[in-house]
Amino acid sequence: MRSYRVIALLILLGRLLVMTPNAQAQKTAEVSALQSPTTEDLPNWLSFDLELRSRTEAQTAINFLPGVSPVYDLTRLRIGVGVKAPKYFSAYLQMQDSHALGLPLRFVASNMRNYFDFRQAYLRLDISKTTTFVGRQELRFGDERLIGISDWTNNSRTFDVIHTVIGKPENRLDLFSGSVVQTRPTELDTPRGGFYLHGAYATLTTLVPHVRLEPYVLMKTPTVASRQEILGRETLVAPGIRITGKLPANFDYSIEGVLERGAFANDSIRASGGYVKAGYTLHSLPWRPHVQAEYDYASGDPRRDPSVVRTFDQFYPSNHDVFGLTDVFGWQNIVQRRLNIDFHPKVPVRFTAWRNSGRREYQGLRLFGRWRCAGASTIRRIRK
Repeated sequence: MRSYRVIALLILLGRLLVMTPNAQAQKTAEVSALQSPTTEDLPNWLSFDLELRSRTEAQTAINFLPGVSPVYDLTRLRIGVGVKAPKYFSAYLQMQDSHALGLPLRFVASNMRNYFDFRQAYLRLDISKTTTFVGRQELRFGDERLIGISDWTNNSRTFDVIHTVIGKPENRLDLFSGSVVQTRPTELDTPRGGFYLHGAYATLTTLVPHVRLEPYVLMKTPTVASRQEILGRETLVAPGIRITGKLPANFDYSIEGVLERGAFANDSIRASGGYVKAGYTLHSLPWRPHVQAEYDYASGDPRRDPSVVRTFDQFYPSNHDVFGLTDVFGWQNIVQRRLNIDFHPKVPVRFTAWRNSGRREYQGLRLFGRWRCAGASTIRRIRK
């Protein structure tokens, strides 16, 4: 299976490279052998992007086993091809190949490796102020506490959805329906079945001065088994709102609250979650340090009533930055207080140091940075 996918990728890239007009081919032929092609050599309707990422990690007591402390390298290669038709239509295809080099296979998680596979593949339709994406794509909203791609993982998450955006970037409404994609390291990735994830997410930046409002409603409808082992359908409805803004004297804040109600087969759902963040930026100091205090809460289930599910459902989040890479449950059944400081040097790199406390305590330091290659010969560094 892996060899077939590699061959298919090479054939696809080869065909796209020779699809340029004759005049364009003649221009390319005149380029010296010592020069590499640039994006100017491509027709306007065709674009390429390339991403290479490598991250070395060292874990102690991996999988909570004493003495298992490997050092390994997570590598990720992504190749994207975009085609733009006249006026309304465009399409995008992205391939991915990721590995965990040096890590014994029995410890390699499904989010660490994925042999040549289709990560994104969607059609885009633009009509007036409405844009619709159909196919495999990324979904990211707010702080990505509920819907995100979890980019710190080596593969990161995608969704097979119909996604419609109505309005302009400053005031827009996102509507989507579909399912999350299940990563299969040695086979083609597949959706987890049917249309069971739905959402409406609004972004309003001009309604209140200096305030960003993000009201939303998320919904899940998969087939589940209740605590009494009765098969049925989960109907989870989660209305919430995220509010961010800036205050005088370099202060800023972010607040989010979510309620979850519905049915879990023959059981009922009663859960909630939220967080509050307050920060201050010292613009007068080098690297503009940003100090931030945070309080996180998500309900758990004391199991006093077996017919009520009270554990907060975090949907499909990107929360390694908040709860740590080795966290075993994330934004659920938690009370946490967090203090962190960010540094922003002039180069596109960000340093973060933090300390968390609550039902567990840990601290750490993280460096963010990423290289992206655009076109055939242009490399630029961007902030994550």
